[in-house]
Amino acid sequence: MSSSPDIAGILDNTKELDRLRKEQEEVLVEINKMHKKLQATPEIVEKPGDISLSKLKNLYIQAKELSESEVTVSNILLTQLDSLLPSGPTGQQRRKLEGNEQKRKRMKVDTDVAARVTAEDAEKDEWFVVKVIHFDRETKEVEVLDEEPGDDEEGGGQRTYKLSMSCILPFPKRNDPSSTQEFIPGKHVLAVYPGTTALYKATVISTPRKRKSDEYLLEFDDDEEDGALPQRTVPFHKVVALPEGHRHSTTNRFITSKDHASVQLNIGHLDANGLYTGQFTTFALCGFVRAQGDADSGVDRLRQKKKVEAKQQ
Repeated sequence: MSSSPDIAGILDNTKELDRLRKEQEEVLVEINKMHKKLQATPEIVEKPGDISLSKLKNLYIQAKELSESEVTVSNILLTQLDSLLPSGPTGQQRRKLEGNEQKRKRMKVDTDVAARVTAEDAEKDEWFVVKVIHFDRETKEVEVLDEEPGDDEEGGGQRTYKLSMSCILPFPKRNDPSSTQEFIPGKHVLAVYPGTTALYKATVISTPRKRKSDEYLLEFDDDEEDGALPQRTVPFHKVVALPEGHRHSTTNRFITSKDHASVQLNIGHLDANGLYTGQFTTFALCGFVRAQGDADSGVDRLRQKKKVEAKQQ
């Protein structure tokens, strides 16, 4: 069979690799012995005719040559092994496919997931909680429903999106915290901001295990309050890993209860005489607004979910 020579070569190189590693171990033992000897009696090198340093140098040269030979044989062995494997996706592609498969298994219809609905070239990424409607096996796209789009969205009603798998992040299983990845303190994550269905970048302060609860203690970026970042609790099943290359705006800030009891957004305009005409709309807290002077529009609300009408006193 044509594969017999390849297998014989693989076996030979495996034996050679084993021999090289054993020789390296022997040389390293000798090097360590020389170091201990020189540390114990450093004056020995000053004696006429002593060759300790020369011997140590030769041992290092030998170790270097053995190491280089190991690299060469290892590369040959890898090439031989690859030739016996059936053609298929590369390691990176395989990991991506396996990751997508795991996502697909966890994305059952009617389950909530985190979805990035902004374009690839957008200045910042916007992630929201959406419901899975359908998974297209041919296009590998996921159809999702945004049940609570902001009022600034066109139409104002529920919206559907067709997104690639890379735009979807499944949430941990609520009823199985033991099998969920736990993010260590200091780790950056993507989490659902309390009272909303939007996800923002946050830093882990304390874990559910340490708190002996099912909640993380987090600090959300740009959630500044009185010059400091407040710490907020978020259930573990609403926290996911921060996607690589995540883009978020540094010009936005949260409105919190210490800023105002409610938020009024002016959606009117100036008429031809320079007089203001329009109306004010009252929203609940936990929205985003741009910092003053950051945009010509004055106020740019970024998808305040969970909008409720404030009670009139």
